[in-house]
Amino acid sequence: MTATVGTAKLRWSSTVVCARKAIYEAEQAPAREFTDRETRIMLRGQSIGRDIATIYEYQLGAGEVEREVPIRWEFGIGHADIYLRPTRTLVEVVSAAHATEQRRHVKLLQLVGYMSGHAECESGALLVVDPADLSEEQTLIIKGGAAYEALLAEARERIEQLRAHARDGVLPGRVCRKPSEAIGRFCRHADYCFRGWEPPEPVSVVNDPDMIGLVVDWLWVKKRERQRKAELEQLESERKRIEALLAERIEEAGEHQVGRYLVRRTDVQRSPRLDVRRALLAGVIDEELVAPYMKPGARYSTWQVTGGQEPSADGEERDVDLGEVPF
Repeated sequence: MTATVGTAKLRWSSTVVCARKAIYEAEQAPAREFTDRETRIMLRGQSIGRDIATIYEYQLGAGEVEREVPIRWEFGIGHADIYLRPTRTLVEVVSAAHATEQRRHVKLLQLVGYMSGHAECESGALLVVDPADLSEEQTLIIKGGAAYEALLAEARERIEQLRAHARDGVLPGRVCRKPSEAIGRFCRHADYCFRGWEPPEPVSVVNDPDMIGLVVDWLWVKKRERQRKAELEQLESERKRIEALLAERIEEAGEHQVGRYLVRRTDVQRSPRLDVRRALLAGVIDEELVAPYMKPGARYSTWQVTGGQEPSADGEERDVDLGEVPF
């Protein structure tokens, strides 16, 4: 959603990511230019959104699908991606092979904001679309349901942050803990937002060589793990390509003699699985009803290490370059 502020715009899509970011955009605060990669990612998302709308028009008829739906909110007019008239469903499209939970949550906030301002809408759908093959994962949310109301309350908190700034000039708190996190939020104001900022003091300072060695070994193993994972993904993709070609020639399940090889084709139908998180959002199951059957989440620690080359415990210097920061 957008609202004119001087010659700039206040955007709902930015507000749900970070209210401070939305204000900086509206006030035309100092900002870097978008990189070529960021621009390509945004253009890809817009293109896929149009493709999904075209698919819906083919399935339902062009007159049953509305694109770029104008919706009024407190600070102006915004545009939801798609509205499906037969089911009264607003649709938001995310282009990503693997969308993080944080990104999904932000897009659900954006969707619920649109739903609250659309009188006819009865439900919303978040589509995470894989740009490789346009396969999609859908999360449905029912207007007026418990999950919808919880997300709407959070969305209203973001609006209240904008009100406080308009009323008292108070900037909302930062969402990012450090400047580098702004990259993943497509925020161009990190240098301005973090001006004068100093990294917090570490909890402890350890100069023990054995501990330093463990940290460097962790970095080295992590890098090798990423390399092997990328190689494995490439091999898996190639295997699936070959299997698809085999399936075109070996259509029946069972054993087949191919030269001196015995090839067995086995067709498998996996059992359906219930995605509890998405079912709760859609309101098709009651959280209190399933609570006795839910296991508590396991507690564990995550680790993140940054830094350059250091000698490992065995005295060997290892390259621990972490590569580019992913979006």
